[in-house]
Formats: sequence, C-alpha cells, structure tokens
Amino acid sequence: LVSTALTIWLQAMCFKRLPAMDASLVLTTEPLWACMFGVLLLHDSLKVGDYIGGSLIICALLANEGVGFPSDDDEADTA
Repeated sequence: LVSTALTIWLQAMCFKRLPAMDASLVLTTEPLWACMFGVLLLHDSLKVGDYIGGSLIICALLANEGVGFPSDDDEADTA
C-alpha cells in the first residue's frame, strides 16, 4: 500500500511540472510501455488483440494531434 501511494504521489508531483500535452502523451502510451517491457523483460508473447489495441492507442494519439486532418488555419488559407 505504501509503495503504491508513494509512486502515485511521485507521479503527480512530476506531472504537475509537465505541460498538459506531454503529460497526456506519457499517460496515454503507458499501456504500450508496459507491454513492451513485458515482452523484453518477461519474454511475454503478444496476440492479435494486443497488436490491435496498440494500434488503436497510436491512432487515437495521432487523431488527437491532428495528424492527417486539415487544421482551421489550412482551411482559411484556401478560402
């Protein structure tokens, strides 16, 4: 219980100093990092669902960043 509370407190202290975009990127990719360390350190095997889930997380990040979508500034330039 103490170790969990300590890590959550430390995480909150670190994210308080980060810009919101950086913090959201780190928190959103946390499952991907956990999966990668599981494969590298524990020799865990990935299944199709794991790859699909990782792909969905990456697609959500790209959509959130606006990759592949025209911005409002681009539309104003063409009008």
